[in-house]
Amino acid sequence: MFNNLFAQSGFTLDRLRTLCEVAEAGGMTKAAGGKQSRQGQFSRQVKELEMFFGTELLRRQGKSIRLSAAGVRLIKIARECFSAFDDFYRDCKSEPIDCSIGAGDALLQWVLFPHLAQLRDAFPRVAFHLFSLRTLDIVERVNDLRLDFGLVRKDAVSPRQNAELLGIQTYSLFVPIRLLGSRKHADWREVMASVPLATIGGEGAFRANLDKEATKRKLRLNFSLSCSTFPEVAKALQSDKYAAILPSIAAAELDHNRFAAIATPFLKPQDREIYLVWNPGITHLRPTTLVIKERLAKLLKLPTE
Repeated sequence: MFNNLFAQSGFTLDRLRTLCEVAEAGGMTKAAGGKQSRQGQFSRQVKELEMFFGTELLRRQGKSIRLSAAGVRLIKIARECFSAFDDFYRDCKSEPIDCSIGAGDALLQWVLFPHLAQLRDAFPRVAFHLFSLRTLDIVERVNDLRLDFGLVRKDAVSPRQNAELLGIQTYSLFVPIRLLGSRKHADWREVMASVPLATIGGEGAFRANLDKEATKRKLRLNFSLSCSTFPEVAKALQSDKYAAILPSIAAAELDHNRFAAIATPFLKPQDREIYLVWNPGITHLRPTTLVIKERLAKLLKLPTE
């Protein structure tokens, strides 16, 4: 079998790449970009791969497809091999090695971006790829090696991942000083009830927990603006028309002559531990990632209050 596999290495590797593309896209049609001829080619190549290994790799589920247990196992092996081969090839050619990192918008904006210069200086031959993703997507992509590293909250860390604590992400109430007027030492309850508030909306856990805590404390919150991301909320704060509930790390880029941070015990339950996560297999396959991991764990430490 071993000799047979390598005798058909070009055939097998080509079809393994197709399987990875189809699995990542979630279907033949999406992977083929809607092109009928390419869709037929992908379908044929996956069937040939199933015949070669003698097992089902994809299963239809309504209009979409999902990997069988064998398909999941094969995809993991394939991604590990492709990743290691790619690193080896680039190293031999003295080309930049890729490193991908996924995080939410706030952590990208206020934790990762401020350290890009240090990362570039430390790893001039590494091409970093940063992705703004939902927490569940980060966890899934780290698990199946589509991402090298992720930044996630503690309760999202997968048992399949290694993790290192970066610190605690806290939240603060930031208010344009001009909106406070003569109330320089205003109580947070008064501000939240009277000043237009901006924060993230939608059905995410943060907003749901915020509303739950407000109901529990019988607080009236004057929410006047909901945004998709915390960096958008920070932009609204810059208009001087809204107060904003933001991660405390946003303070680093705010003008302290224009904005005041008001101590708000109400936000304490929203604190969350943030971890750097990675698939332990990646450091064995790609030794460079181990060095990058050590530097990331030091650079991305969250400030303590």
